[in-house]
Amino acid sequence: MQTERFDRLDGLAAAVDRLGADETRTAREFAVARAKIAAHGLPAPSRAAPVLRARLRQVAALARRGQWPRAAADLAAVEEALSVARRRADGLYEIAAGLLHRRDELRDRLEAYRRKAAAAGLAGDGGLAEDHERARRLLYTAPCDLRASARAVHAYRLALAARLEARR
Repeated sequence: MQTERFDRLDGLAAAVDRLGADETRTAREFAVARAKIAAHGLPAPSRAAPVLRARLRQVAALARRGQWPRAAADLAAVEEALSVARRRADGLYEIAAGLLHRRDELRDRLEAYRRKAAAAGLAGDGGLAEDHERARRLLYTAPCDLRASARAVHAYRLALAARLEARR
């Protein structure tokens, strides 16, 4: 029975180590996102792993002293806290990565519209070129304003569609 409890403690310690690595990865992704994307109100990346490691050391000390009921209760609390921290770290990583992905998606879309304009012989259209340049400048300036960039790409797409429609 004691071996199972210590195995559970060891497994939880490994899970906390994985969380720590994931929190570090999330912090790096947040740093990149903050440098490249003008995203106001991003929450601070979580750093729960050090706190959970300290709590596990306390649980281990209780277990070594044979205080199994309290150790088991504390271990369950650490498991729950780990689960919450895992969801938060995963969610925050997705937020930061999503911002970068959205910028890249807008860049790809702008390039596709530019190729479509060139294929239609509209590369020399001054107004269309200005719309393209405005969107390109927004998308390739750090930090990138995603809202303004999305509006500029949309405006370019509408201008291109209007010119293509006028040719029909």
